[in-house]
Amino acid sequence: MSIAPFWLVGMGALFALAILLGGWLLVRLVSRDAAAELLDLAGRPALRVVLIVATFFATMSLLATAAAPFDFELLGFRLFEERGAALASVARIPFVGEKSYSFEIQGNAVEHPIELYVRRGELQRLLLVSDRDLRLTLNARESEREEELAVMKVSGTDRAEWKRHAGSDSPLMGELRVIYVSNNSDEPATLTLTTNTEVAVPEARAIPMTTFGLLAYVLSFLILRFGFRKTSAIAMAGCKESVSQPLFYIILAIGASLMVVLLYLPYFTFGEDVKQFKDSGLTLIVVLSLGFIFWTSSTSLAAEIEGRTALSVLSKPVGRPSFVIGKFLGMASSAAIIFVLLGSLLLVFTSYKAMYEAGEVGRRSLVTWQECYQEMAQLAPGLLLGFMETVVLASIVVALSTRLAMVPNLIVCVSIYVVGHLLPLLVQSTIGDLALVHYMSRLMATLLPVLEYFNYYGAIASGQTMPLSLVALTGLYALIYVTIAMLLGLAMFEDRDLA
Repeated sequence: MSIAPFWLVGMGALFALAILLGGWLLVRLVSRDAAAELLDLAGRPALRVVLIVATFFATMSLLATAAAPFDFELLGFRLFEERGAALASVARIPFVGEKSYSFEIQGNAVEHPIELYVRRGELQRLLLVSDRDLRLTLNARESEREEELAVMKVSGTDRAEWKRHAGSDSPLMGELRVIYVSNNSDEPATLTLTTNTEVAVPEARAIPMTTFGLLAYVLSFLILRFGFRKTSAIAMAGCKESVSQPLFYIILAIGASLMVVLLYLPYFTFGEDVKQFKDSGLTLIVVLSLGFIFWTSSTSLAAEIEGRTALSVLSKPVGRPSFVIGKFLGMASSAAIIFVLLGSLLLVFTSYKAMYEAGEVGRRSLVTWQECYQEMAQLAPGLLLGFMETVVLASIVVALSTRLAMVPNLIVCVSIYVVGHLLPLLVQSTIGDLALVHYMSRLMATLLPVLEYFNYYGAIASGQTMPLSLVALTGLYALIYVTIAMLLGLAMFEDRDLA
C-alpha cells in the first residue's frame, strides 16, 4: 500500500521523460551537433542523477501497471484499480474549481430545466441562493417519476448548501445533468448556483506537478548551458569536482543509514511518530547537505585562489563574475543531487512509515493509499524549503570564500546558521529591554538571513501543507538574499589580487 502513491510520481516522470525524448529527437533532425551537446549535458552529474531517479520511478510505474491484473495486493497494487480514473483526472484538472451561475426563473414556473453538468464524483460543494421560495429536483422531473426523488428547497430568506461527506448517499455524489426548478410565487425569482468541484482522484495532481517540476529543472540547465556558456562550464566542473569527492558518498551513506534507523526508532509520541520521523528526516538532509556545502565551498574556492588556479582560469578568458557565479551554481547543483537522492528515500520511507505505524497499533487493514500519499505530499514543500535554505547559505559561503580561508569561513558560516535560526527569538526577547540590545538584534535580523522562514516543523506538527503562495514568497526571499550575497561576493572578489 505504501508503494502505491509512487505510481503517480512515476507516471509524472514518465510523461516528462517522453517530452524530453521527443524534444531531443526533433533537435537531432535539425542539428546533430546540438543533439550531441544535449547528450553531453544530460551526462553531467547534476542532470544525470536526476534523470536516473526519474527513469527508475517511471520504470516502476510501468512494471506496476503491467502487474496490476495479477492483483498483488501485498505489493500495494490496490491503487491501480483506479489508474484509469487517475489519468482521466489529470485531463480534468483545468476544468474544476469554483464557478457561479445565475438564472432567472419566471413566476409560477413548473419544473423549469436548468442545464448544469457536473461529472460523477467531482462535486464537493453546492450553494443555492434565491430571493424567492423554490423547489428543485435533480436529473429528473418530479411529475414523471414514480419513485421518490431528492428534493431541495431554497427559502427566499435563507440559502441552501450541500457539502460532500464520506459515506453519503446523496444524488449529488453522482453525475449531475440538469436541475428542475419550480417557482410557486407570482413574481420572477433569481437563482444563484455556486459549485465547487474537484477531480475524482485529487491525488492525481502529483502527475502534472512531477512532470512540470522535472521539465523546469532540465530547462534551467538548458538556459544556463546555451545562454551563459562560460558560467555553465565553471558550474558543471565545480559540481563534478564536488560529487567526485569521497565526502559526497560518505554523506549519502550516513544519510541513508540514519534514515533507516529513524524509520524503526520508537519516538514515544503517542501516535505522532510519523510527524516526528518526517521532521527528523528533513532536518537530517538539511544538516548533511549544509555540512557538505560548507566544507566543499570553503575548501574549493579558497584553495583555487590561494593555489593560483583561479588566475589560470580567469586568463581563458573567463570573467570574475562568471567564475564566482559558476562556483555558486556548482555548489547549488551538488546540493540538489543530495536533496534528490536522500529526499526521494525520505518520501518512500515516509509513505511506508504511515503503514508501519498503523500496523503497530493494529489498524493496518484500515490504512488507505490516500493516507500514505497525504503523508508523503505534506513533506514535499519541506524538502523544497530545505533546499532553499541550503542555497542561501551556499551563496554566503561562496561570497566569503573570496576573502577568507577555510577555517574562518567555516566558523562564520556556522555562526550565521545558528544565529539565523535564533533571530526571531532574539528580536522578541529584547522587547522592553535595553535600547542598544534591541537595536543590535534588529540590525542582525536585517543583515543576516532569517533561516526560520525555511523551518517546516510548524506545518509538520499541525499536519497541514504549506500553501504554494507562501512557498513562492519564501522562494522570492531566498532569491533576493542570494542576489545580495552574490553581489557582495563579486564586489570583494573584483579587486582581489590573484597574482
